[in-house]
Amino acid sequence: MAVKRPKWLVVLAGLLVAGCASGPLVHTDQNPATDFGAYHSYAFVEAAGKDREAQYTTLTGQRMEDRIAAQMQGHGYSLDIHHPDLLVDYHIAMRDQQVVRPGPSYGGYYGSHGRGGIGVGVPLFGDSGQVETYVRGEVVIDLIDRRTNKTVWEGKTGHWLGSDGEYYPDSAIAEAIAAIFAKYPYVAGQSAPVMPVNDAQ
Repeated sequence: MAVKRPKWLVVLAGLLVAGCASGPLVHTDQNPATDFGAYHSYAFVEAAGKDREAQYTTLTGQRMEDRIAAQMQGHGYSLDIHHPDLLVDYHIAMRDQQVVRPGPSYGGYYGSHGRGGIGVGVPLFGDSGQVETYVRGEVVIDLIDRRTNKTVWEGKTGHWLGSDGEYYPDSAIAEAIAAIFAKYPYVAGQSAPVMPVNDAQ
């Protein structure tokens, strides 16, 4: 007789396999004293995915929330908006990155010859280049213990979203979220991780 596995376990296996593929570099951190086996449910923080004034949910925020919800459920957590064990916060952090573009250089020496044929030269250089500033984004996801109001796990990508400023491709955001949760080693109700806890550097 075949053993019937829980649906969330089957989904989680698929997520872990997907996480083995090449993708964005993910950094994770967690509170080592946390018992993740105590968590069974989740909800999103009120301001997650909303505009700067937290008045309405943006389209990007809604897409991110839908994908994160699928990942949380894939790890066995159930949605509970009234008494969740975990609160999920997420955002896109934008940072300026400066790149120096080298200018043209000119080789050779300008010099003069003194007595005895000894050369004294001074190198000539051209334009030193220009500095260009790009806005790059990274996806950040925090899991927060609702009772203590403290972050117990965080995952983020390193400048994965490119340099478009206010707009990032939906496909890149989706890949970032999948990569982050591929590094989340726990399932609901189990204290032991299902894979080694090792942060990507």
